[in-house]
Amino acid sequence: MRIVVKVGTSTLAHETGRLNIRHIEKLVKVLSDLKNSGHEIILVSSGAIGMGVGKLMLAKRPNDMPTKQAAAAIGQCELMYTYDKLFSEYNHTVAQILLTKEDVEQESRRVNFQNTLYRLLELNALPIVNENDTISTSEISVGDNDTLGAIVSCCIKAELLILLSDIEGLYTDDPHQNKDAKLIPIVQNLDEDIMHLGKDKGSMLGTGGMVTKLQAAKIVTEHGIDMIICHGSKPENLMIFWKGNELEHTYGKGSEIMNTQEILIQAKRESNKAPYSTEEKNTALRAMAKALIDHTDDILSKNKIDIENAKNKISEVMLDRLYLDASRIQDMAKGILDVSKLPDPTGRILSTHTLENGLIVNKISVPMGVIAIIYEVVQTLQAMQLL
Repeated sequence: MRIVVKVGTSTLAHETGRLNIRHIEKLVKVLSDLKNSGHEIILVSSGAIGMGVGKLMLAKRPNDMPTKQAAAAIGQCELMYTYDKLFSEYNHTVAQILLTKEDVEQESRRVNFQNTLYRLLELNALPIVNENDTISTSEISVGDNDTLGAIVSCCIKAELLILLSDIEGLYTDDPHQNKDAKLIPIVQNLDEDIMHLGKDKGSMLGTGGMVTKLQAAKIVTEHGIDMIICHGSKPENLMIFWKGNELEHTYGKGSEIMNTQEILIQAKRESNKAPYSTEEKNTALRAMAKALIDHTDDILSKNKIDIENAKNKISEVMLDRLYLDASRIQDMAKGILDVSKLPDPTGRILSTHTLENGLIVNKISVPMGVIAIIYEVVQTLQAMQLL
């Protein structure tokens, strides 16, 4: 899974601006473990200005731009030195990327940024992204790293955005001021009432707050990316997610994330078992077709929501491609049944040759994937079985 993790200044630094060693060490350990387990990690890190404030022994976060930029220049050095030192202990190589608003808004610069990120992941590096506060001004600033985390998630086509903060999730009121505030475990829809809950202004050293987190959630969920808020002092709680338990502060598909994860893991395990017979495969295909017909009403209900969310955001042609009705679902089911009637492509000898030592080598088709469906506007279904 490709995961973007954003960590805020309130997690990385004490209110003095000095490094919170305990928090950052735990964070690096957890992210290293996630990376060791096969996940791709991109870290969006705040903290440059906050650490610069501490290094310069300033009484508070500066308001004037030159001092902010000076603090960022000093703090960014300490921040990356710390990350490099700690991640190196777990044999991970980090890379620094500093961005401005122009880098993600101008197409050519955004493409360069994306290409760099993809290449770093291919090289098994751990990219650490921050806004280039040393040269950013109000006119070219993204503004906060919650938003930057959302933008990076969309650019890199992440599957999950995790925001580490000084709060455990979205509450009915500010829990720092109201002890009766209740945690909202899962947010399925970011409606007006939910968005109104974001009214805080962030920590003394940071620029974010719940309002920016809700805005980030809106950005990523519109791109099909889920988001989790987790307390930055407890990054080990993220491991609960990967072990199969629900987290209490999920945005997007919520608990469906874990269900999907479990399904994918189970599918991978099944694919590694002994080859299934042709009849077993066809039985599964027929069951898939039946499930589509049996759940037509539910599929159409969810599709209606997708259509409403996509209006004025994609072209009419793309809307038509997204649109489903009972007839199209029937065509999808029929297409799956058509696949079940095709000859089994697995187990066929594609070629054979004999080595000099007399050993006969056969090239045999084997299953490597799962069934995928591509539905086009034309009144046909194209079903492709990946071999």
